[in-house]
Amino acid sequence: MLQNPVCSRLGIGVYLLMLAGTTSVLAEPMHGIAMYGEPELSRNFDALPYANLEAPKGGSIVYGYA
Repeated sequence: MLQNPVCSRLGIGVYLLMLAGTTSVLAEPMHGIAMYGEPELSRNFDALPYANLEAPKGGSIVYGYA
């Protein structure tokens, strides 16, 4: 089926106009990401809220290989 060359050019023109109308929005650089608003943790947080800073250090771990 042959297409009318004017219609195909018009379609390409409309596509280019739509493409030119979309602009990319650049976000400001941040120290973290959040779904909504500001990140919960500050830039220089010491530990995650659920981490126990008083936990004993050291020990050993044994891996079982299958």
